[in-house]
Amino acid sequence: PETAARLEASATTTASSFNAFTQGRGMLVLAADLAAVETAGDFFEQAVSDDRLFTDGWVMRARSRLALFEFTGDENLIQDGLQEAERARELEGRPEDAWRVTAALHLAAGRSDEAVTALKAAVRSAPDDADLRLELAGAHLSAGRVDDAESELKAAIYLRPDYWVAYDRLAKLYLDQGQLEATAVEFGHAVDCAPEYALGYVKLGGTNILLGRYEVARKLLERSIEIEPTASALSNLGMIHFDASRFAKAAEMYGAAVELEKADYLLWGNLGYAHRYGVDPEKGEAAFRRAAELGHQSLQKRPDDLQLATDVAGYHAML
Repeated sequence: PETAARLEASATTTASSFNAFTQGRGMLVLAADLAAVETAGDFFEQAVSDDRLFTDGWVMRARSRLALFEFTGDENLIQDGLQEAERARELEGRPEDAWRVTAALHLAAGRSDEAVTALKAAVRSAPDDADLRLELAGAHLSAGRVDDAESELKAAIYLRPDYWVAYDRLAKLYLDQGQLEATAVEFGHAVDCAPEYALGYVKLGGTNILLGRYEVARKLLERSIEIEPTASALSNLGMIHFDASRFAKAAEMYGAAVELEKADYLLWGNLGYAHRYGVDPEKGEAAFRRAAELGHQSLQKRPDDLQLATDVAGYHAML
């Protein structure tokens, strides 16, 4: 009943506002260019013009300002969006949605502390919303407050213990802190909650590689590929086979990965090494040439990337 009442309070009885809102929201979700975002904003402008008390219309108008800012970098859009979000908070409805977009606007402008303040207000309005806790954790991380982020992620897990996203983000936090055992535990919880989450097995497998548990990692990566083959899973499997001197199997994995990511110079280089050391040196030469070509293209964009330069030098050395 409480949720139904909030939905009713933030809705509109004006047909033209509802239609414009619906069209604008659909267009904003699918927008791939500036023109589409601008058109979506025009729809939201119509929605709030026809019903000045339409809370969700004001929220989405603010979101369209954010989307425009991401295309143009015009900081005036941030201020306009903040004013529209404030207008939404003055009306009946779900104030947490208005606080959410307020936080997103502040984050886009690089104001992490203001984003944290806005999301804390949102949490006070909807303390049982696990997604809000995740957003607040992200804002804390942007502000460099790792402990606070960890607390909010744990709160999200408490609120929704079957929600894989919270475990996944907590695992990422631990990984960034170098806490590999804790990382493995949380990625494990994530795949327990979402057993068809292919990337979860890749992440858990990669963590076990870092922990030296190669056989465990191999099984996890193979499970990932059963669900959905990805270049990252195939590449990691290739590395495991390569380190065990199973060069033919490594080449098979790297070859499959290259089919999925044809422009990845590292995959071509790894394929070259697998062929060079145990399969087919001629195929290895072709792979190294392709790796060097792609590597040089990347160096034009990232000339100061020392690891990239080292990799490319290695390919030339092999040639």
